Amino acid sequence: MDKSNEDIVSIEALKDYHFLVEDYQRGYKWGLQQVHELLTDILEFERGGNESFYCLQPLVVKPIKENTYELIDGQQRLTTIFIILKCLKENIYSITYRTRESSEAFLNEITQINGVAGIDVQADLDTQITPMLQKAWTAYAKDFEEDDIDNVDNYHFYCAYQYIKAWLDYMQESRQYFKTNLLEYVKIIWYQHKGEENPEEVFIKFNQGKIELAQAELIKALFVLQLNEEKNVELRSFKLNQFAEEWNFIENQLQDDTFWLFVSNDTSDNKKSNRIDLLFDLIREKPASNNDELYSYHKYLQEFKDHRINNDQERLNWQEINELFNQLYEWYHDRHLYHLIGFIVFEGITTISQLKKDYEETLIKSEFVEGLKRAIYSYLYGDKAKDKFNLETVTYGGSNKQIETILVLHNIINYYYTDNYYRFPFDRLKKEQGWSLEHIHAQNTDLFESISQIESWLRDIEALADNFSREKELNKDNLEVLQSRIAIVRSKTKEEGVSGNDRELKRLVRSLDESVSSYFNKDSLSNLCLLDRRTNSSVGNLFFNEKREKILNIDKMTLEEYNKEYEKSEKIKPYIPISTKHVFLKYFTSQGDVNMTFWGSIDRDDYLQNIQSSIEKFLKTEAIV
Repeated sequence: MDKSNEDIVSIEALKDYHFLVEDYQRGYKWGLQQVHELLTDILEFERGGNESFYCLQPLVVKPIKENTYELIDGQQRLTTIFIILKCLKENIYSITYRTRESSEAFLNEITQINGVAGIDVQADLDTQITPMLQKAWTAYAKDFEEDDIDNVDNYHFYCAYQYIKAWLDYMQESRQYFKTNLLEYVKIIWYQHKGEENPEEVFIKFNQGKIELAQAELIKALFVLQLNEEKNVELRSFKLNQFAEEWNFIENQLQDDTFWLFVSNDTSDNKKSNRIDLLFDLIREKPASNNDELYSYHKYLQEFKDHRINNDQERLNWQEINELFNQLYEWYHDRHLYHLIGFIVFEGITTISQLKKDYEETLIKSEFVEGLKRAIYSYLYGDKAKDKFNLETVTYGGSNKQIETILVLHNIINYYYTDNYYRFPFDRLKKEQGWSLEHIHAQNTDLFESISQIESWLRDIEALADNFSREKELNKDNLEVLQSRIAIVRSKTKEEGVSGNDRELKRLVRSLDESVSSYFNKDSLSNLCLLDRRTNSSVGNLFFNEKREKILNIDKMTLEEYNKEYEKSEKIKPYIPISTKHVFLKYFTSQGDVNMTFWGSIDRDDYLQNIQSSIEKFLKTEAIV
């Protein structure tokens, strides 16, 4: 069937047509909401005579040979209709995806996949059906040895197919009406581009300003368009293949969270499929305050147009992307730079763009390392810091962010100096949204519910008071005040009929706890460490030795043991930071006879001294004495 440049054609008129989706386009990414809307729109269309029809948006194509077209725009809609037709057992047209060979095979054989039982098409798409299909896909993909089965295209094909199949089964009585509407009354604006323009150029024109297309995919199309201008066929093919391989390698490396969360603080899924965007934004120096998702694409597009107008030989520079990636990758594999730059990125001390400039301006690597140390030192102790990171004065409640920064740095340093093969896990830190502060020796007295808990607490305080007084950290007057208040609380617990929830008893406990906090520096840096929030909430009311046992036990458990012990179904076990493990192992305590029942005066002094000395050692440069 011949079609003019802008015809209106039905689905059944596409019989025996073949469509080719080139690799400059994005893959299939329609969500269930878009699939649902298309299905219901087709079903609810009311026929009003021979001239009425339901019109879809334009299908932009370029003829390749008889009945074969390159699909420039409209592949999301045409692919969804292809899956619907498969479910209806109708073979009208075919589609080939050049992005992944597995996608074409998966799509063509999709009806061989077993349906997912229990899909309620009336349920909420986001909160009920989507999670159900995500779980089903994970189980399905696990059965295949081929690595390329589990990719974004196939996942969306799978979800669309399962939902369409369930929806058609649910609409069984209306199935024939729906099928007739689809084949005869759904029509597409057929736009067959002509002239000298490349398909990629037409693709760009149709997608300018569209947020649906990711920035990376649009920029990729510009590079492909530029490479296609090579006249020598063999050379053009070589360059395109090389570009595709390099692009895929970079993207694959950035998909590794240990690398990605070294160079980025973005833990969202917004860039999950196109993390290479980070490199484009760095090259184009996108301001942090700019929220335009296509900022760098517009820069590249303007540069591309300007070069064409001026007939410049030098156009879009793919090499600078390669060089930036290689630079980041080199830093990632250098343990010293990894820990320095990782901390700088985490704290937002400066940008990767600025680090790149600094690196290019230094003659030798050691100068760059010195500059990184000075940047961190200035951030912590420079004029702008205004003593906010003073280890002696920061306190819980008033300086939490500063304490977290100090303890993160202390953990990084412990990793760096403990073993040449250890690397601090920035991915765990960031994915767990930072670690929360945990008091090493302290209980939340508001949570006490029984007399036995209070009596155990009193014995713990007495042991700690004896330790602090022997080390002359607690003077005689304060010791007497503490002993007097302990006696008052103990006396109250002995009264007949008094329970752990007695109002007067709770008041006395709270008053004693205020003295404990003051005399034993409960909220000082020397009594704080970092823990993930799950573990923190479970150990916060335990005594030191109980807390120690539980934390170390969690650390040595396997994931299966952890989930069984705590009746969880976690995919990843809580992570115990190395300095926190060292605290509860009394690793920093210098005296020989170590008491594991409490966190005493010497323990605290030595811990604080280790934090201070290790930071000074780590950041020591020729310019810092």
